[in-house]
Amino acid sequence: MLNKCSSRLLTSLCFAVCLIVHAPVLHAEDPPPLTHSLTEINPPLAIPELKLPDMDDEIVDIESMKGKVVVVNFWATWCPPCRREMASLENLYQETKNKNVEVIAVNVGEDTDTVFPFINSLDVIPTFAVLLDKDSSAMKRWKARSLPTTYVVNAEGKVIYRAVGGCEFDHPDVVNKIQSGLASD
Repeated sequence: MLNKCSSRLLTSLCFAVCLIVHAPVLHAEDPPPLTHSLTEINPPLAIPELKLPDMDDEIVDIESMKGKVVVVNFWATWCPPCRREMASLENLYQETKNKNVEVIAVNVGEDTDTVFPFINSLDVIPTFAVLLDKDSSAMKRWKARSLPTTYVVNAEGKVIYRAVGGCEFDHPDVVNKIQSGLASD
């Protein structure tokens, strides 16, 4: 007959073996892959106001970017797909910045003390504009209901595409759709 100490040890050992044997079942699944598609908005929508401070506290106004395609990405540091798509946004920016395309990442609900260290911890540090929507008012005006949500504004200032969830922005299909926003309707 087992004493209490031996019984507890046996129970703990059985539990440990169970954890090892069933460990793959207990682990969270890998996150889904980033998509490489954009949803067309038809008819195109007028852009809501977007006038926010960047990381240097300089005001950036989307109105000053008319004539360019603007990719507006709403994100947060705590959002796993937001973090995963940052490198592809930078790749998109580097590939298209000399082709009349701008990328703006609008951080939602966080301050510089949170965003700045996060940006500097990335493997690929963004060189595009990172704006701060501390009170989430811009996110509400743009009717983004989840993070990440990204909009593509054409050269005429109309929202023509949307991506809800993580997107691979440097995928050739996505790059081609974004650049199509330069053509006149």
